[in-house]
Amino acid sequence: FSDDGGHTWNPSANRICLPMRGAMEASIAQRADGSLLMSIRTQLGAVFLSESSDGGESWSRARTSGLRSPESCTCLRRLPNSDDLILFWNDSEYIHDHHHLGIRSPLSAAISSDGGGSWSKIGDIDAGDCMLTNLGCTFLSSGAAIVTYLETPDPEIEDGVYRGTRSTKAERETQFAMELKAALIPLAWFTNR
Repeated sequence: FSDDGGHTWNPSANRICLPMRGAMEASIAQRADGSLLMSIRTQLGAVFLSESSDGGESWSRARTSGLRSPESCTCLRRLPNSDDLILFWNDSEYIHDHHHLGIRSPLSAAISSDGGGSWSKIGDIDAGDCMLTNLGCTFLSSGAAIVTYLETPDPEIEDGVYRGTRSTKAERETQFAMELKAALIPLAWFTNR
């Protein structure tokens, strides 16, 4: 956390510990009451969450969000001029023998009207026989969102179905180029449900 606009940084009083590879690639949003909510990439088959009521000096024990997920990063934001939170993630089942414990597609969005206590899926932003990863989101003054992400073909998926490991780790990491994509999503897509 930083108390001086990012000039210096201090570690939180505690660490978030989870099994397997642990807590990875967090995304944080400030809730309407000023507290913080963190979404966490895990290898546990779901998006996990942690809360801070002291500006990030300490964090609660991580808990599941109830949203299934492979090992993939998330992006958590507060909807402009609203108390609602929006979570972007890969809504995909856990697959133990897949190289990221599940397919990183589709790229989906969910909304929470209770500070992250419960989530409702809004819909899918993109999908295909690919990995949709490294998510980012910026809201414009109009309320529209620009969601950015990388798209990389996944050789283990055909027609949206996992077909088993058919390539080595080295082949998966070097065989395909990543394409940077952006989606412009109007505010109404989030709110008119």
